[in-house]
Amino acid sequence: MAQPVIDEEDDPFWIYDDVFRIARFEGDPRCKRSVIHRLDTTLTLRHGHKPKKWGFAIIRTDYGPGSDQKLEYALEIINNIAQHWVEDEVEGLKFRITQGKETDFRYKDVPVEVDTRPNEEFVRRYENDVVEDQSLENASFAAVREYFKTWIASKGGRSNVGNTRYVACIMLDAETLSQLATAPKGFPHGCDVYSSSYWVKMVDVEASPDEAIHIANIQEFFILATRRH
Repeated sequence: MAQPVIDEEDDPFWIYDDVFRIARFEGDPRCKRSVIHRLDTTLTLRHGHKPKKWGFAIIRTDYGPGSDQKLEYALEIINNIAQHWVEDEVEGLKFRITQGKETDFRYKDVPVEVDTRPNEEFVRRYENDVVEDQSLENASFAAVREYFKTWIASKGGRSNVGNTRYVACIMLDAETLSQLATAPKGFPHGCDVYSSSYWVKMVDVEASPDEAIHIANIQEFFILATRRH
């Protein structure tokens, strides 16, 4: 597959501003934010069909009655994860600044309001690929893995460069769709995802000797994703 033309002008110029890179004092929470690190990493992703974007291949293996509606709901949850995370990052930063103002004179002139441009940019670059093929109905983990490898090759991706899109796929089988269908409307917004019982199945491109898949609860799935890429 021919590689897409990379838009070299697509990098947001402001991401390199000193405000995000240089601490005004030791422990300055506005510097070295986790969202900046993840956005930096995303901008290095140049291989495959979606350069400078991050996300997952989501492989559907359930095509039974009612599965279309369940799939739509599951995708809504997965698509909302990035937005939830960036909102949480902003609130966490505001909390640290507020706490600092109460105990540390260096925070006197630090505004509580947070620059959300990195958060908005990170969400903008989150794009998943939903893969549907009825030949995969009730497919085994091994079959999904082989299909995933073929899909990666068809997109010009590389599984050895740390891009989550080509490292592990999300497998939406009947079991996964059914339990996600029980999640409250709007999940994960307004919910404690750290203690959430909802999960997805992630199939690594290379089989582990001790596990066929990785079961990740919704918040862990996102943390794993952003650390892998």
